[in-house]
Amino acid sequence: MSEDPNVVFERHKYIGGSDVAIILGISSFKSRWDLLLEKAQIKESEFKGNAYTEYGNIMEEIIRDFTNKQYETNFEVKTFIDDHYRSNVDGINETTVLEIKTSGDPFKNIETYKVQLLFYMLQAKKEEGLLALYERDQLPHPDNFTNEYFQSIFDPFKLSFIPIYLFEEQDLIDKIQYEVKRFLNDLETILTFKELGVDINEELLISNEVVTISRELELVEKQIKDFKKVEEEHKSLKKKLYESMKKHGIKSWEAPSGVKITMIAEKDEEKTIKDQFNVELFQLENPDLYTEYLEDIVKPNKKSGYVKVTLPKI
Repeated sequence: MSEDPNVVFERHKYIGGSDVAIILGISSFKSRWDLLLEKAQIKESEFKGNAYTEYGNIMEEIIRDFTNKQYETNFEVKTFIDDHYRSNVDGINETTVLEIKTSGDPFKNIETYKVQLLFYMLQAKKEEGLLALYERDQLPHPDNFTNEYFQSIFDPFKLSFIPIYLFEEQDLIDKIQYEVKRFLNDLETILTFKELGVDINEELLISNEVVTISRELELVEKQIKDFKKVEEEHKSLKKKLYESMKKHGIKSWEAPSGVKITMIAEKDEEKTIKDQFNVELFQLENPDLYTEYLEDIVKPNKKSGYVKVTLPKI
């Protein structure tokens, strides 16, 4: 059983939807490094399709037809290709990209399905996507791998639909675009070394661990920067509200949303007195005794290493 020729044809030239989860490191199918070697045509893909992919290929058309009737629309298969990317979408209409998945536990790998669909949505320039997840039973006997038999076993109650919207997934979209770009850069590096006849190994590339952690730190730094802006605005608004309530003599009030605002008036707190040893006075009046109790304490001069993060100016 083989893969769809449209998907396989010149696969090394393009980043496809099924590659994205591998590039992001969330797929157990193969490693990012193996995918790089395949795209560079240094290593041949060992996967040529199996009974599960054949099951999915046959069931895809049945699920698409059912989805069209369910949503009263016309999802059609389409392929999008540009210089680096190829999207073979299971269905597309005026507004939405459809991605169909069949699995024994479809919700287990929903993150890998989502990044694939988002990749398609970006290339197709559609704001909406629809995941159609079908829970697969045990595989039928090979003699029953026919469209007619699959139509007879299709159970709409095992089909779930999950809408996906670009505006809700901006962080994940940023990550996809960043990692795909980095993958293409690494691929270009490998191809250059290949032309030079250099032995290809992972040490030629920057440590994936360093890059991954750096990317995560970059996102957190941006969040901290945004939080500081919100925190400053929060303090400013609270100060303005305090002054306004004080000016109008309002001690508390409740907003229509149910949020209760209470003004805590400033007040002079009682002074407290506590004993504190006066080192300077003791040294002045008892210099010999002070010297007797002095001892040398060795403090390490080693300064801990750290990373410095500089965000780009906006």
